[in-house]
Amino acid sequence: MPEEQDHTDLVAYLDRVPSVSHVANGTSDNGIWWIKFNIDISHPVAWNVVQEFGHVLNYLSVDERLSCVFMPVSPPPCMNGGPSEFLSWVIESHNIDFTPAKAAEWLEGRLPRPVEDESEGLWTSKRPVTAECPIKPTSFWHSPGATTSSFGHLEIDVRGQYLLMCAANM
Repeated sequence: MPEEQDHTDLVAYLDRVPSVSHVANGTSDNGIWWIKFNIDISHPVAWNVVQEFGHVLNYLSVDERLSCVFMPVSPPPCMNGGPSEFLSWVIESHNIDFTPAKAAEWLEGRLPRPVEDESEGLWTSKRPVTAECPIKPTSFWHSPGATTSSFGHLEIDVRGQYLLMCAANM
């Protein structure tokens, strides 16, 4: 039986995210880990958190997906109640090599910084454009059919914050 995954880093990171509260975590017999948490949907940045998590964990790259999924889970609503009480969220791995620590690293590298800061604009989808671009060269979205030879290359900060058009011969 595979070893229990260490969830410490991911739990600690999620505890810092506004509107998120940890519920449970575990590792299945085949070594696949999961973590369940609540998102207070009445919190002002709750749906921004859902959008950010969905982007980073489910759809960071069209061609190279992470080995995990972020998804809502719920018992039957007709027997329990509405989303404010019974909607939970799960991050679940698909590969034992993609650890909870790696998931925390991906989130921390791409969500607003500091993640605890709820100030105006930090968690909104329209963040100010700045001259700095904190992305790593390998962490960009490549759109199928996009050409880099004529127009240089397009780098988009995976948080959607920065857009840089880089001419090939600058």
